[in-house]
Amino acid sequence: MMSKVLCLSLLILLFFNVSYAQDYNRCKAAQQLRFDDRQGLVPDKLTTDLYLNGKQQYVTLDQDAQTKSFWYGISFDSETDFQFLIRPLLEQDHFNFCVYKADVQADFCELLYTKNIRPVRTNLFKSSNALGLGISTDFADTNNTWGYTYNSNYQKALRVEKGSKYYINVYRVKGNACGYKLDFLLNNSVSHFISTQRKCNTESLHLLKKHQATSLKTPGVDLSKLKDLQSILLLYVQVFDASTKERINANLVYNDKGQRAQVLVHKNVDDAIAIDASTAHEFTFGSVGYIAKTLKQSASNDKISTKEIRIELEPVISGDKFNLDNIFFHAGTYAFKQEAQQTLHELLLLLEQRTELNIEIRGHTNGKGRVKKKKENKDKSKAYNFKGNEQKLSLMRAKAVKHHLVQRGIEANRIEVKGRGAEQMIFKRPLNDFQKDQNRRVEVYVK
Repeated sequence: MMSKVLCLSLLILLFFNVSYAQDYNRCKAAQQLRFDDRQGLVPDKLTTDLYLNGKQQYVTLDQDAQTKSFWYGISFDSETDFQFLIRPLLEQDHFNFCVYKADVQADFCELLYTKNIRPVRTNLFKSSNALGLGISTDFADTNNTWGYTYNSNYQKALRVEKGSKYYINVYRVKGNACGYKLDFLLNNSVSHFISTQRKCNTESLHLLKKHQATSLKTPGVDLSKLKDLQSILLLYVQVFDASTKERINANLVYNDKGQRAQVLVHKNVDDAIAIDASTAHEFTFGSVGYIAKTLKQSASNDKISTKEIRIELEPVISGDKFNLDNIFFHAGTYAFKQEAQQTLHELLLLLEQRTELNIEIRGHTNGKGRVKKKKENKDKSKAYNFKGNEQKLSLMRAKAVKHHLVQRGIEANRIEVKGRGAEQMIFKRPLNDFQKDQNRRVEVYVK
């Protein structure tokens, strides 16, 4: 029995020594980064070609089918809480990671090979789904369409000291080697790095010269406006058409301390959306011509946490309805605000592309009061000088949407309008501005 245990131990030791020996050169060529409070996280010494894409994310094109191990060395000029998030570019790619604390006076890679240094953090565990997965269950999505994440957050933030240095090894254990996105969360900013193959990259890239490295400001999400919050949640959201599986633009709407908060989720941008995580939220995702979907998020006490969501929205068919979330009017009028133009354009495109659709536009208000003309609008158009009850105003707003579409070529007989006023208030006794805004809405019913 002892001989079997000894044999197994020697095999394990041999495996790791062989792995370290093969990986020594990759470790020596680690992408060197530096963090301080003034600049954030920036490239320090460019040991590999480093690029910037149009989204201000750092990109390295050093992956190939044979390369499995990727290294980052980070020098900390300031004390900070350190977290990171690994997101595979393809679902079939699986990665593990190890974090090592280095002796700044010694050759880390040499010691790693000769002394078998133990990592201070690692994700070398198996789950029933795949290798190296840190899967969150905070979102209640019955279709399970949100993506897998590989992260260090399940072990909480790592507090690092000024003057210290750490190495991160990202190791591919399975997949096609298309690569991963690596997001570093440090104090009030998130910095984005992408490691991929040239054949997997479809973006135009700008090569950074070596003298540029230390003068670059950290690209990413600025969290300084949220510095007073005890807990921050970073959402990485991708919204897809459930039929075509292509990414689409969508609106994320949620209640932010009684105020209606709305964020555009752009189909070509992967930036994080930062929100207060100390309270529970309901996130509603909607897009013109799609059935909205709501996900629930529980409160968290973590200083910074991250979630990745992949959500599919079903295109509308006869009998469905959707909200025009961005149809904004000037108060007490049926004159559009400038912010409404994009949603009006998307509704126009929907009716142009799906000629089988006929719709009914319904306007809703937050009460039954009367609206008076405003003196400051007397020299403006009729739309600015409405006088009457709110039910009539809701009808005029629905008619304004129809007029906009008909003026641009949509047949008038495809569109009906109704003003519901306060007949169908979502909140009968609204308690805050968020609930009032939910009552003031324009809905589209597909006939």
